[in-house]
Amino acid sequence: MILIKGHHAIEAAIKSKTPIQRLIITHQYQAHYRDLIRQAERANIPIQAVTSDQLRKQYKESNTQSALALVSDVKHMDFDEIKDHPDQHPGILILDHLEDPFNFGAILRSAAGMGVKTVIYPKARQAAINAGVIKASSGAIYFQNLIKVSNLSNAINTLKKLGYWIYGTDVHQGQDLRTCPTHHPFVLIVGNEHKGMSKGLKKWVDVPINISLDRQVESLNVSVATGIILYELMKGRP
Repeated sequence: MILIKGHHAIEAAIKSKTPIQRLIITHQYQAHYRDLIRQAERANIPIQAVTSDQLRKQYKESNTQSALALVSDVKHMDFDEIKDHPDQHPGILILDHLEDPFNFGAILRSAAGMGVKTVIYPKARQAAINAGVIKASSGAIYFQNLIKVSNLSNAINTLKKLGYWIYGTDVHQGQDLRTCPTHHPFVLIVGNEHKGMSKGLKKWVDVPINISLDRQVESLNVSVATGIILYELMKGRP
């Protein structure tokens, strides 16, 4: 079970029919969350009104103004779904061992906003899905096809055989995004926040990409950069 926090994340979970075990709100803030409570009632989600003391002790939440929801683990899709229906996955995002939960969630939000619904990430050495990831995604995580794989290299090899063009972020040797050719279907590999893309994955990349910045700016946050690149790649979608 995962405890998620915040109005937007909970509202998105309700709209996407995520299995919510119960909505938890303190007595004194029931009026403040009236709209959220109505949505929960329409979805037949149990509502638990608690005291501030209960919120702190039972759910380890110090912010007594918080709305909480206890949900089941986020659903994942099997990689074979892509092999069986590649036409349903025109753009795919691959995360190469991200460490920061906020970056993970923010990237999911950016991807969803750009229309990229399928996200692949490794089972090991990757930020796990938790309440922080869910909140940073503003609930977008519930609208996406998440796939965990044991070996990213094998997954990319399979996607290449299916006809996907492989793009990868490379701040040192990447082609300027503004002049980068766009091909579809595509895969975008986003490297680790500190180490960049793994050497083992670089060999699969057809087009390395870099975002040219003003000299006064050294780099962009990985979630911001991902959103910009996906926007450009999706512009040419047939």
